[in-house]
Amino acid sequence: GDYDWRPGRRVEIPPHVSSRGLMEPFVAELEDGRLLIIWRGSNTAKTPGRKWFSVSADGGQTLTKPAELKYDDGSRFYSPSSIHRMLRHSVTGKLYWVGNICPKPPSGNSPRYPLIIAEIDEAVPALKRKTVTRIDERGDEDSPRLQLSNFSCFEDRQTHVLEVYLTRLGEDPDDFWGASAYKYTLTLK
Repeated sequence: GDYDWRPGRRVEIPPHVSSRGLMEPFVAELEDGRLLIIWRGSNTAKTPGRKWFSVSADGGQTLTKPAELKYDDGSRFYSPSSIHRMLRHSVTGKLYWVGNICPKPPSGNSPRYPLIIAEIDEAVPALKRKTVTRIDERGDEDSPRLQLSNFSCFEDRQTHVLEVYLTRLGEDPDDFWGASAYKYTLTLK
């Protein structure tokens, strides 16, 4: 009885733009109080490998028309249909996006590497291109089917490092499911 729940207005994206629609939204509050929602999409011939976003100025009741997430200079990047996370760091005060950005158009969900972190320009919103930093990448000994996705991340409240936990699924070319779990620690400045 503590909540008064009301659904907001629906947003959608045409199938020729994202073949499986908008999936796995992640929400973060911007410095000015608006909400930023970023979705994964699925590629089409028109828009291969994109992330999509909307902004809400009324607590999520209404969302802007979904738009392609880009770099702050307006250029595009490729991202497979994979999860991502946003996190505001308590020391820097900056909002960060963690996810996969690949150098060429993906094929649906792959490749899911490299795993990167980038600061979000909250005014646009967009990823600040000069802040894109690789957390992990596929090595020569790794399978081409390697997945650096399905991770969790949080800020350690005592040390303020960002901890990312990830199973490098498919790292062994001979045993796709026999992968090790890793902990990455990032110091943000």
